[in-house]
Amino acid sequence: MNSRFLVALPLAAVLAFPALAQTSSTDTNTPAATQTQSTDTATGKQPLQPPSREGFWGRVNPFARKNYVKRQTDPIRDRVNELDDLTAANSKSIKDTDARAQAGIKLASDKANEADQHAIDAGNKATVAQQSAQQATTRIQTVETVVGNIDQYKASNQTEIRFRPGQTVLSKSAKDALDEMGNTVKGQHGYIIDV
Repeated sequence: MNSRFLVALPLAAVLAFPALAQTSSTDTNTPAATQTQSTDTATGKQPLQPPSREGFWGRVNPFARKNYVKRQTDPIRDRVNELDDLTAANSKSIKDTDARAQAGIKLASDKANEADQHAIDAGNKATVAQQSAQQATTRIQTVETVVGNIDQYKASNQTEIRFRPGQTVLSKSAKDALDEMGNTVKGQHGYIIDV
């Protein structure tokens, strides 16, 4: 009986060791599992949980079959497909936003160019109006000078022309005197003839 006890004790120890290892590793993964219960920000779903340990061999099963591998990789494949779809949708959204932004920038640039052209036209019209106003001011000053100096004149030439008594026709010498007086003021401006 002692020999049986001596053989059973090491055999029990060998069989208990893997069971104890599985239990302790499962206990250490439990807090990690509770920490990762937040949702994935890209898809809005819970993150993938590590596959549970199955059997004595744990994750690495040397006798894994096709169905076992498929069961283990299907959730990963599904999540990758979801992320691909989400990436494609984001790319399309970015392209649409970029196209709208480019169209808005072009429209704003066109409007700015049009406003610049209107401003240049308005500046040219303002310059023309200012030149016209300056010309009008110069003419007004000239007229004011002439009007102001109208009563300030000096006599430069005096001619006496007489009619014969009882007649309204001028004599030849009187006509010549008028022509001579007209020739002296011919090239002048702003003169007064006082009769």
